[in-house]
Amino acid sequence: FWLKFCGSGWSQHLQSPLLLERSSPKMVLGGSIWASVLPVIQVAWVSDAMDVTPSVGSPRRYPGEEERQTWNRRLHQGRWPPPFTYPGKQPQREAPGWQRLMKTYEAEARALDHEWKWDRWLELAQMRMTSNYSITGWKSTTLDEGLQKEIKQRWHDALKKKKLYSEGEIGFYVEGKRQFWSIQSLGDKLYQRLVQEVRDKIAEWVGITDSSSLETTSVYGFRSYLNGSTLKPHVDVITTHVLSAVYCLEVRQSQEANPWYIGAEVDFTGEPAWVDLRDGQLFLYESAKLPHGRPTVFNGKRYTAAFLHFRPPDWGLENYDRVYAVPVDYTSATPQAYEL
Repeated sequence: FWLKFCGSGWSQHLQSPLLLERSSPKMVLGGSIWASVLPVIQVAWVSDAMDVTPSVGSPRRYPGEEERQTWNRRLHQGRWPPPFTYPGKQPQREAPGWQRLMKTYEAEARALDHEWKWDRWLELAQMRMTSNYSITGWKSTTLDEGLQKEIKQRWHDALKKKKLYSEGEIGFYVEGKRQFWSIQSLGDKLYQRLVQEVRDKIAEWVGITDSSSLETTSVYGFRSYLNGSTLKPHVDVITTHVLSAVYCLEVRQSQEANPWYIGAEVDFTGEPAWVDLRDGQLFLYESAKLPHGRPTVFNGKRYTAAFLHFRPPDWGLENYDRVYAVPVDYTSATPQAYEL
């Protein structure tokens, strides 16, 4: 259920030199009168000396492992899960059901061979260090009926004219054959109406008063999953895919076939979150935090959907942040005592 991030190139990043430690400002300045301003001085020095991420303060570079562990203790107190979530540096609060799911994923990650262990821990760090914008992490709703009708007509025209093409490899978490029809074929006006409606619904769902503040980072589709397809649970790109929607354009399968559910094993409250998403319906979800997928096998002719991704205005998380959040003992087969 994981997305690959650094791959084999990560071993090259591990060769980076260690960060040189600076002498304590108290030793240089001396005197107790400086005690109250030392934190400001230290933070100012870090900001001036290196480029750091805006939400967490992680160095914008891939470190050697010793340096990574040093920064993990500075930023996250060497604790797992991280004691705070970002953006906002809110105290970590997790429902029991969500904690159980995370521990299951963690045990699976610890049992992996070295080749995949790091990549899976990156996703675990992402799931546990990111703040959520809603209580559950998901919602199902419906697209405007008139808009759905117009889009579906364009889609049927494309099917008649055989304007679809096969989609290439997109990662190990997707299995089965797929066909693709470009969402740009809707034309600019219909495309913009779709994006605007989805953005408005997401903003309303998470309580963002000005939907225009949601940055549209990716609109992809239409993808037609063909018979036998599966989609393993995963989280999306931490930098851009934060608040998202799956738009089901059309499902073609027999009435006797089992639904191809989308959702999560458990949501942020610890409850199962599976939805039988049908024509004209939307699945809204926090794609950077909630592991989502379609782990069952699709039984039908085709399932056609589009994917719309947005970034809220306060989001500043980067890949570096999850690198430094991976626990210091991630290579161990069992959890070790953390040095607080």
